[in-house]
Amino acid sequence: MRRSNKRSPDNQAQNHAKTPQPVDPRGSTGRFPLHPADVIRRARTLIIDESGFAKCGDKSVGVARQYCGATGKIDNCQIGVFLVYASRHGHTLLDSRLYLPEEEWANNLPRRQLAGVPEEVVFRTKPELAAELLLGTGQKLRHRWVTFDEGYGKDPVFLSRLEEADQTYIGEVPKSVRAWLERPEVEQPGATGKGRPRSKPRVRADQPAAQTVAQIAAALPAKAWQRLTFREGSKGVQQAEFARVRVVVERDDLPGPELWLVVERSLDQEPKIKYYLSNAAVETALLKLVQVGHSRWPVEDCFLQGKQEVGLDAYEVRGWLGWHHHVTLVMLALWFLKLETQRLEKKATDGITLPDVRRLLQVLLGPEPPQDPQQQALDLSAWRQRRNRRARECHAKARLQRLRRTG
Repeated sequence: MRRSNKRSPDNQAQNHAKTPQPVDPRGSTGRFPLHPADVIRRARTLIIDESGFAKCGDKSVGVARQYCGATGKIDNCQIGVFLVYASRHGHTLLDSRLYLPEEEWANNLPRRQLAGVPEEVVFRTKPELAAELLLGTGQKLRHRWVTFDEGYGKDPVFLSRLEEADQTYIGEVPKSVRAWLERPEVEQPGATGKGRPRSKPRVRADQPAAQTVAQIAAALPAKAWQRLTFREGSKGVQQAEFARVRVVVERDDLPGPELWLVVERSLDQEPKIKYYLSNAAVETALLKLVQVGHSRWPVEDCFLQGKQEVGLDAYEVRGWLGWHHHVTLVMLALWFLKLETQRLEKKATDGITLPDVRRLLQVLLGPEPPQDPQQQALDLSAWRQRRNRRARECHAKARLQRLRRTG
């Protein structure tokens, strides 16, 4: 077979020494040397989120003017939808999908061909890509919860697909979502006695109208609210006021499933209100719902580590295949660092952090390694552990004082 001299989007000299071999973009967990469920144990949660990659020009696959979280504004960027596996023992990126804007890419045949987008790839909204990840890769992993932000919670089809797959979720939703406090009666299709017969069911005219979740929250009595400590993180003990109520959500102008509506009110002088929907069991404790609803921070940590440690956003490939090659290698690199961190923690009293692993690798694999690289690496690690131990002791004392003040 003759080799073409034509420059392809993925044939960039500074990124690839040879033409990349095919990668199946529909899943990457099969390449993990150890299954994440065996390493990240207990109370496992699947988290959906997206990350933007700012780009110049219009040749990179999927690039378009759209909101970019990395820059915090409408920007020229690519968007990847990611699946994260997390528990209190750790977290890692599992799988991803590249979002193709409908007009600029999904329906633009010349651009698709130039970027090497497969013919079978069609337009999918971000919630559709998220559902594909959760019901594909996510189904292969033991987990108890699924969580996501408002961008996905506002899509009723996405929520319905999770419910049909028996996935227990809690996710943020916009204040415009509508619901009833009690299930209204529905008139079925058929003769009405006068005029044309109804062709589809509808809520009876004498039933109360659906309210927005903001209206429902505003009408809750003072005794419905509880102040809860939901997380202790880098910003200290985090508290807010929470309330919950069972509601029947509106789906296609009809009553849908009965869910938990959880409302969060911050303790700021001007309180910020957030709304969550969950299909968790009726007996689920409010604190549990709150804790899971606030467990999305690992995905941001994965993005930060991916971009700072292993170059998640440091690529110049333009094509479909190249993007998936790069992201797959990044996920495997993060997983390797996770395994090394856990392995070394078993041997060290104070444990070793992910930045420690990165610095050790930089010393050992640097362009000009020292005469005794192993000893230098060990000395560097020991110094950082002593510093981290002193910092932990100081933070522990400060946390204890805060807990005593809050009762």
